[in-house]
Amino acid sequence: MKIAWYTPYSEHSAIGRFSQQIVAALRSLEAEVTLVRCERRTSAIRAISPLKDDRDWVWAEDFGRNPVKKLSSFDIAIYNLGDHFDFHAFSILHQKRVPGITVLHDYSLHNALHNYCLSSPEESDDYREHLYSAFGHEALEAMDEMYLQEQPTRWWNQEIVRFPLFRWAMVNTLGTVTHANHYRGTVADQIGCPTTTIPLAYDAITDAMPAATPLKGEKFTIITVGNVNSNKRYSAIIRAIHESPLLRENCRYRIVGGSGDRAVEQLQQEVKQLEHPIDISFTGRVDRETLEREVSQAHIISCLRCPALEGASASVIEGLRSNRPVIVSDNGCYREIPDDLSFKVSPVKEHQELTYQLEWIVKNYDKAKHQAVRANQWATERHCPKAYSKAMLEFIDMVLYNAPVLRTSDRVAAALKTWGIEANSPLLERIDVGMQDLFGRPDSSAKAA
Repeated sequence: MKIAWYTPYSEHSAIGRFSQQIVAALRSLEAEVTLVRCERRTSAIRAISPLKDDRDWVWAEDFGRNPVKKLSSFDIAIYNLGDHFDFHAFSILHQKRVPGITVLHDYSLHNALHNYCLSSPEESDDYREHLYSAFGHEALEAMDEMYLQEQPTRWWNQEIVRFPLFRWAMVNTLGTVTHANHYRGTVADQIGCPTTTIPLAYDAITDAMPAATPLKGEKFTIITVGNVNSNKRYSAIIRAIHESPLLRENCRYRIVGGSGDRAVEQLQQEVKQLEHPIDISFTGRVDRETLEREVSQAHIISCLRCPALEGASASVIEGLRSNRPVIVSDNGCYREIPDDLSFKVSPVKEHQELTYQLEWIVKNYDKAKHQAVRANQWATERHCPKAYSKAMLEFIDMVLYNAPVLRTSDRVAAALKTWGIEANSPLLERIDVGMQDLFGRPDSSAKAA
């Protein structure tokens, strides 16, 4: 099997680190894999530090205007795709020319679409036109309302979860991989191709020993890891610590990750206005060694997300693998973690349940550590790169087998469109049954829309 694996490979890309592990695992299974960097190339983008057996990668940008010729020698192209246009530009541009399998990392692609439209207005519709085409007036009215209220960030960080947009970037894809079940059905309905779920594979930065229970007079350290984004619910942690005498006395909170100055400034201002002082600190952007140290010194890891815009979360996998109790929001991919392996918080009862969970962990830390050890064992097995790669190779075989059927179906659909056939016409159902009887149905492990 000869595979072109499109991925960002920046040192700041979690998808790049995921790809490094999966490509190595695919090669161990005797697949011939070429890593193709899909970022827009700039001097500021530094590659991930190589593994011992890393081989050279190539830039998709160097394929020029003829990716069809460059990819003709491969059996399949795999396009990793997330909501960051500059990181995924050539995954989007090349799969319009050479259909392959899309690995969809995010629940929606609004930000990527917006920047795609800005970057190539001569080739793409306006962002609002895409939004209207997919969701009609409701989506436009929701967006306009946020801007009228001078809350544009609320649209981009929260409201878009109601209007997931995928099809614009994946219209020609032969198959789609999601990393959690919570968005698989939505993707299959929009794209109309075989769709499967393979749990995100991600090796932890460290397999740390369980944290020691703080001695009398020492504090529990709670950390949130990653770029400072509003959906990580920092304010909810701050409020829980502030309003609970137990937490205020026994906990400190560290926010580990980079941000724009404005985001940190807003949180610092919020803390200054509190009635009681709390112990909080910001690290700014850290390297992998520093991040490993921060995790090893933490007692509790917060992976709250609301809304959950990612398809799956590398951060929560690292948290589960750290042997520390992990707090998650009970939504999105986090809902798929067994209830007895994480500490779940309902978004609609966030303050009450978050306070309860944090207080329980502080009061019962030895029990919480035992749960964390079991969570590590579960995550190690579920999110294994080799298991992911085996499932990917099986899906590739199924997609390649069914690709001629999909192409035939596309041609039939194009002809029916020119005839003016209504979407709810009984003719379409008869044609679908006939196609399935003629070619057979896809393997049950994938879902065709």
